[in-house]
Amino acid sequence: MINDFKVKIVDNYKFYSFSTEKAEIVFSTNVNGIDFKKDTEEGKRFLSMIPKWFNVEKVLYLNQIHSNNILRDPEDVVDGDGIITNSKKIAIGVFGADCTPIIVVNKNNGTIGVVHSGWKGTLNGILTECIQKINNDLDSKESEIEVFIGPHARKCCYEVSYELINDFNSKEIYKGKINDKRMLDLTECIKLQLQALGVKEENIHDIGKCTICNDEFYSYRRDKDLSGRNFAFVYLK
Repeated sequence: MINDFKVKIVDNYKFYSFSTEKAEIVFSTNVNGIDFKKDTEEGKRFLSMIPKWFNVEKVLYLNQIHSNNILRDPEDVVDGDGIITNSKKIAIGVFGADCTPIIVVNKNNGTIGVVHSGWKGTLNGILTECIQKINNDLDSKESEIEVFIGPHARKCCYEVSYELINDFNSKEIYKGKINDKRMLDLTECIKLQLQALGVKEENIHDIGKCTICNDEFYSYRRDKDLSGRNFAFVYLK
């Protein structure tokens, strides 16, 4: 289901947020030029502002490599595409510019995770791996999980090769359910993973926004090398 994420304005910069009893979920926009591209001075500056803006102690993020690597409380900026934690006031986040940012919250015991799920991560089930790692490492259960799907390239705009469509449809979990000709539905792929895990439908929250046709978000598909980066993050209160 699509939920009403609230607009949050911080220093004239626009974010979308969703608040639960345990956690705060935040998706950035590009409004007024905010850009979290971490290998630029501007990106580093904006990342350094998050603790002040959101009252957290630090921000953890990764060198994203389209892998299925999920790390718990990484001490450095290392290679990977997902983070889990149960530490309070630590923001964990992923970058995107068409790939899907997904945030996982255990609504009972205060554990959180975030994943960067591009087509490769989605094809290989990175979200499934993240939830399984939260369950194994942080004493969580699927019935307690809430999932928040952020802005990404959606079926309306995300045209890919038939070869990639065939790769998805070769997997039983996706077969025949994730495309309209060459238009790939990453949102549906993610929901199918959650359905297979037994995550309740009412616990799946989708912001419902496409990065390609919505110009308040960065899109690499739309803007190529001129594109900045969106940042999705979550922290325990």
